[in-house]
Amino acid sequence: MKHTWVLHIFLALLFLGGEVSAKNFEQIALEQRPGIVAVISLSQETASLGTGFVVNPRGYVLTNYHVIQQGDLIGVKFYNGEVYDARPVAFDEDKDIAILKIDGVGFPTVVLGNSNELKKGEAVIAIGNPLGWEGIVTPGRIKRICYVRSSTVLCGRKPKVYDYQLIETSTPLLPGNSGGPLINSRGEIIGINTLRSNYPSVNFAIPINYAKSLLSRLEREIKELEKPIAKSYRRNDLVSTKPKGSAAIQSIWLEPNILLDGEWGLRFHVDFLIQGYVGEECSVKIFFYYADGRKVLNQTENYTAPDRQAFVQKIFIPESAETSLQSLSLFIPYYALPPDLPLQGEIVIFDPMGKKLTSKMSSPFYLSTSYLQGWIPPQ
Repeated sequence: MKHTWVLHIFLALLFLGGEVSAKNFEQIALEQRPGIVAVISLSQETASLGTGFVVNPRGYVLTNYHVIQQGDLIGVKFYNGEVYDARPVAFDEDKDIAILKIDGVGFPTVVLGNSNELKKGEAVIAIGNPLGWEGIVTPGRIKRICYVRSSTVLCGRKPKVYDYQLIETSTPLLPGNSGGPLINSRGEIIGINTLRSNYPSVNFAIPINYAKSLLSRLEREIKELEKPIAKSYRRNDLVSTKPKGSAAIQSIWLEPNILLDGEWGLRFHVDFLIQGYVGEECSVKIFFYYADGRKVLNQTENYTAPDRQAFVQKIFIPESAETSLQSLSLFIPYYALPPDLPLQGEIVIFDPMGKKLTSKMSSPFYLSTSYLQGWIPPQ
């Protein structure tokens, strides 16, 4: 296995050039190799191959969101041949970042750097699985920082307003490199390779600091999920009352102008983490409130949940005891909501006994009487 990697590194240097010595490339690649994985995503229609890298010994893997977006089955393969089932636990679709979880502990990890300290002309390497070839190492250099605004990549002068940054490099990328690490000469991951152009020497990576921010948020949420509640005393005996599970909502967003069963309405999407309750029926409900905090009463029989206050209820059954990411959508017809008044939707997750686990409010919105199929943002 080691000889194969050395050959790949040698060929990359021979054909692509670079001022970093073969010894340095070999040393960096071999040091990082244990924590770099192939990511396989399968569905009934498609198969996708990419790269990822382990950032936490508890089995958290970073990759591109587009690599696993369509996957019904996701797996990761280490370079020692070990294969694990994986599941997404967090993602940022706009920045094309996903975090996967594999079961187990003690996994080898890579070293994360600081993408705020990049220098133009800095030597870098990419490690990935282009076209299914494992462990290909390609050298290049940092060319500049580009900016994404409304899905358009702008390279040159920094715009006043932009959505996020990308690192432009001369490191060649091919299909299969997506999600793999961009590594500096100190052996630190400074980016996630994500986008290639029609020109071999013009390619892009996501700054690693964006991924570190998503990782920090996930770690905080997992710590919150794993907190045991206080122990209580009963008849002078210490009795643990640790809950069977818990949940944390990551994001909610609204999709207007949806036609469902002949009715126009809104669709609320919710992404949340759930732990425990394997095989038990949990539920997600949506409530609406006026600007003054009063709850909107639902008078529409077809869209009323059993408790007569929630507008929609959806049942889901967790399949794993480990923390997993769930995504659900809730449809509400326009005629069920009062027009011309600011409203907020509250998504609430309940355990099998009907106990509230967590909730999150949407941004304010309102509907116009003159055009209920329209979408008017709050003033």
